[in-house]
Amino acid sequence: MMAIKIMLVVLVFFLAGLLMLGIAIFQNNLPLTSPPGLMERLRIYLTTNIAVTSADPLLPEMQVRAYPDNAESLYEASINAIKSLGWEVASQDSNRREIHALVTTPLWSFVDDVMIRIEPDEGSRNTVHLQSSSRKGRGDLGTNSRHILDFYHALEHQVQ
Repeated sequence: MMAIKIMLVVLVFFLAGLLMLGIAIFQNNLPLTSPPGLMERLRIYLTTNIAVTSADPLLPEMQVRAYPDNAESLYEASINAIKSLGWEVASQDSNRREIHALVTTPLWSFVDDVMIRIEPDEGSRNTVHLQSSSRKGRGDLGTNSRHILDFYHALEHQVQ
């Protein structure tokens, strides 16, 4: 009888943990069923604590974005986007067009690092490269991807 009670307690804790993970992942409002598919996305979100934009990303939303604005105005718009999100500017280098921002997660108050770099692209466009990483944990539950998407959304409001 005691063994059954112990098993039930373990099961309740296990299910509660799964529920908390599920809530955290769904709170990030990511495209879970988009390519490369739900299972691959869950694997990434549970085992990776960094998200990086690139020209050929595994997750389509991590595609690096280019803007027609000149580099200086795009840099200033990036600073304003960070402030509009309530993030902290930890450091900035206007000559290299790099910004280091700190983001405190709402659920567990972890601090994440977001690095932003603006580079000239072919023609008159400039690309905005991002890397968001968690200081703690093995998986980020999609939080770093959400930081990148939030930043791009805020930046696009600034450059309109």
